Amino acid sequence: MRYFFITSFIFFSLVLSSQDNRFLDSLKSILPASFEIESVSVSPQEGFYEVKLSDSSLLYVSNDGKSIFYGDLLRITDEGIINLSDESKAKARLDKIKRLDKTTLITFKAKNPLHQIYVFTDVDCGYCRKFHSQIQAYNELGIQVNYLAFPRQGLASEAGQKIISAWCSTEKNKSLTLLKQGEDIEMISCLNNPVESHYILGRSMGVQGTPAILKEDGSIIPGFIEPDRLIKLLN
Repeated sequence: MRYFFITSFIFFSLVLSSQDNRFLDSLKSILPASFEIESVSVSPQEGFYEVKLSDSSLLYVSNDGKSIFYGDLLRITDEGIINLSDESKAKARLDKIKRLDKTTLITFKAKNPLHQIYVFTDVDCGYCRKFHSQIQAYNELGIQVNYLAFPRQGLASEAGQKIISAWCSTEKNKSLTLLKQGEDIEMISCLNNPVESHYILGRSMGVQGTPAILKEDGSIIPGFIEPDRLIKLLN
């Protein structure tokens, strides 16, 4: 896979260099300064390359560098319409989760795990609290919940400081639960806490609100979902 990516990128670069890199310069000039080109690969649509941006959005660029479209790539099949962009984004999310240091998560384990989900969470978010109030029900259904920190108001916010304290606690699960119950815990900080890296990871996956539930297939469920309904989706 790595060799394939490098080959694709070199070929793409050759296409651009034949036009004095004017296309790439033009592309960079119209993107917000915070956007970066993360990768270039062959698109499912013949004649186009897929350009993945740092915020997980996609551009599709023709092989000759003359045509660009931004948005979802849809394919019409006998079974209906398939969103090929969603498939690509889901794969990218799973790749990022695979590279994630799992020791940085706060995990509520199921006794007999059937599924794992990754939940970007805040501590002052009403629906995050509602989700966590039913954590035992999710676990009893065989759903292991792996929490990642995502303070919606930013790392320097009050909620950001609270969630850092939970991740720095010697009793992380208990501290996170207390915060989600509206209780106070000791405000502490620690070196190398993962809150910022979790937040950046969530943003790169397109997370905007909480809770955001990442399923095993790489798709994201935005918002709260009842345990019984979630297990049906996972099954």
